[in-house]
Amino acid sequence: MAVQVPTEEQLREVAADVGLSLTDADVKSYIDLMRGSVAAYNVVDAMPDNLPRVKYPRTPGYRPTGDENKHNAWYVKTKVEGAARGKLKGKTFRISNMGDETDETIAALLKAFDAALAETPKATAETK
Repeated sequence: MAVQVPTEEQLREVAADVGLSLTDADVKSYIDLMRGSVAAYNVVDAMPDNLPRVKYPRTPGYRPTGDENKHNAWYVKTKVEGAARGKLKGKTFRISNMGDETDETIAALLKAFDAALAETPKATAETK
């Protein structure tokens, strides 16, 4: 969805909400400064995703609670059934981070993980 440059009135309202007092010149200047970034964002937003085919889909996942997450170490648990054989067959692993994450950043990570898995060649007898 295309992003619009705010109107002068919208910018004044947001500025007032955060305690800023803007002159007419400030408002015009800020709007002019936003135009290039908004236009660039809209170009990128209009591009196709071109995501690779997902070879190994995952379950939607869930947020574990209670005894399953007594140390609050899990944000989400999911399962990816991969190739029938290979170095990761039968393995359980965890993707971890040490920062503040949101649903959006975790979703982006999982999307990137899906893309990486889709590009990973399947194991063959020669590669085992």
